[in-house]
Amino acid sequence: MKPESTLTFDAVSDAVKKLAHWLPVTDEMLQDVSAMAGYINARLIRGLRITEDDQLLNGSGSGANIQGVLNRSGLAAAQPRGSDSNADAVLKQIAAITTATNIPPTGIVMNPANWLSIQLAKDLEGQYFGDGPFSRPQRPTLWGLPVAITTAISSGTALVGAFQTASQVFHFGGLRVEASNSHSDFFTKNLVAIRAEQREALCVYVPAAFGTVTGLVQRQSRRGKWSGGVPAAVRGNPVTAAVFTRQAVFHARENDERSNDRGALSSAVGTLDRAKGRELRTVGPARALVRRSSDDLRPARTLQPSARVNSLPCSLMN
Repeated sequence: MKPESTLTFDAVSDAVKKLAHWLPVTDEMLQDVSAMAGYINARLIRGLRITEDDQLLNGSGSGANIQGVLNRSGLAAAQPRGSDSNADAVLKQIAAITTATNIPPTGIVMNPANWLSIQLAKDLEGQYFGDGPFSRPQRPTLWGLPVAITTAISSGTALVGAFQTASQVFHFGGLRVEASNSHSDFFTKNLVAIRAEQREALCVYVPAAFGTVTGLVQRQSRRGKWSGGVPAAVRGNPVTAAVFTRQAVFHARENDERSNDRGALSSAVGTLDRAKGRELRTVGPARALVRRSSDDLRPARTLQPSARVNSLPCSLMN
């Protein structure tokens, strides 16, 4: 016997809608063919893509609007950030969707303000987890998935989904560009309205393969205060005490946002020093302690910052 898969389908209709964007130009610009082509490519097509961006995410489905992903029924339960970092909360939603549907997500949609907090994430020495401000531009990724950065999604919310396997965008005909001076008083002002439009439909085959992450923050603090001593079980063992101190320093920095890093570290080193009854020569200076702590806690995948914000959610579905 060979393994068999059984697929169950429900009949669902998604209407084809027309997306459009227009802008005014002067008669003089129309006389300069090269300038006109550059203007259309830079402004008109970009405007249409931003309109498509918003529709694929937030469209209501009524009138001329596409029914966007966020307005579909049957989505995965929202994942609140809670006390997690933005990146950790996104990973939890990735795992939840994969577990529930057996369909791994293929992309993430995030507001620029929330993506900024991930780009600025640093270790205990102030070093970026990513490549920092002087690296070459790279496409934004998080947990190995491409990130589409757009203001079409609200700040504080991210969308995780299987865009390539559980959804599809259908385009009907090509992109149409038309011009007319009959709009309003354009004829008397020597202006021409140029319109770009495109007919398309969005199909979401498995709504449960999409889910939001809520409560994301724009800037996260890693400051903390040392508030505990070394347990008796580890006293007298310099190596064990050093490991405990590194973990406790990191834990304190994660959960208390009001005190100073240097004070917390000095207190931690002093506590370790008292537990051992001698100077911290065995495990090295405080700087080396923090460096090892940051290396131990560095995630397996580094966050790659991008110098440009130019990805659209529609690109995740293509």
